[in-house]
Amino acid sequence: MKFFTIIAVVCYLFVVTNCLPTLPSLPNTELINQCSQEKGVSLEVANQLVRHQKQASTQNEKCLLSCYLKESGYYVNGKVDFDKILDSHKSFIPPPYDELEKMFKDCKDNFVYDNKDECQVAYDAYRCALPNKSQMSPSFVV
Repeated sequence: MKFFTIIAVVCYLFVVTNCLPTLPSLPNTELINQCSQEKGVSLEVANQLVRHQKQASTQNEKCLLSCYLKESGYYVNGKVDFDKILDSHKSFIPPPYDELEKMFKDCKDNFVYDNKDECQVAYDAYRCALPNKSQMSPSFVV
């Protein structure tokens, strides 16, 4: 009888743990810290920028976003990988993804790289890839 009780408890725990909602992963705090120090932006502001809680207002803040996007693999060889950013956003925003996919397609198709330094490119991409905040979780990050 004890054997069946143990098996029932194990099965119950298995079912319960697989039914719990999973939260999106937190941003890479080590990377944010590294870019924050490298670009001279306070850690508090860096976290706000990465979570889309604040818009960049200085060149250093734009360059922090460039650093973050590069180190995350979203900005490679002078081009923004909007497809990769889209995949990342899908882990934070519930389906359906029609509007999100349209937004990223528009970003990708209409993005202008001319006459911009890498910090401005990263910042413009970051702003373009900002979905409707009402759909985002509080810990939303690119």
